[in-house]
Amino acid sequence: MNIRFLIVVLSLLIGGGLSAQLNQKDAQGRKHGKWEKKHSNGKIRYTGQFDHGKPVGTFVYYFENGQMRARNKFRNNSELIMSKQFGEDEKLAATGLYR
Repeated sequence: MNIRFLIVVLSLLIGGGLSAQLNQKDAQGRKHGKWEKKHSNGKIRYTGQFDHGKPVGTFVYYFENGQMRARNKFRNNSELIMSKQFGEDEKLAATGLYR
């Protein structure tokens, strides 16, 4: 078997399996797993992970031009969120802890 053909087939299988796990919901209709939402222009609005409807880990938000707008870290079993907000050219504009 041609090694290039095998690499292409494996890449398609692996890539297809990963994309199938994006924007899924659990049996109760809650967001679960990796999520990505887009602006109307097709660029990414945010990426993040949900655990049965609850945001967990790090969410990254983007402006419509594709530049990073914010990075929020959700703390496990807490309502506290550590946020870094960015301005023009992704320069850090503010940091804070909020609920």
